[in-house]
Amino acid sequence: MATEKGNGHDPLTQQMVDILGRMERDLSGLRAEMGGLRAEMNQRFTEVNQRFTEVNTSIGQTNERLDGLRQEVHELRIETHDELLDLRGELHELRMELRTSLEVRIAKLEAAVFRPTGS
Repeated sequence: MATEKGNGHDPLTQQMVDILGRMERDLSGLRAEMGGLRAEMNQRFTEVNQRFTEVNTSIGQTNERLDGLRQEVHELRIETHDELLDLRGELHELRMELRTSLEVRIAKLEAAVFRPTGS
């Protein structure tokens, strides 16, 4: 059937050894390529993780500023409400003064125009 070559193996066995050798070289190349891809993936993961940390920090800082702004707005609202109450009180007092003043002036005017007759 198969005749032997100079190395003592028949041609089919030699062909299988050659194929296995190529497969081993291909697998070694794939391992090296996978190692490079894994390193690149780890680098990208590290970069993404750093960016995520930066964004997270930025969001935290923004939330702190918003909390401060929220507090300022709340204080301003209270202050404005208090001022509005004061203005309403002053307006009420002015209306009362005006009404009293008008009543006094009308009474004086009526007294001057409609003098009681001595009958």
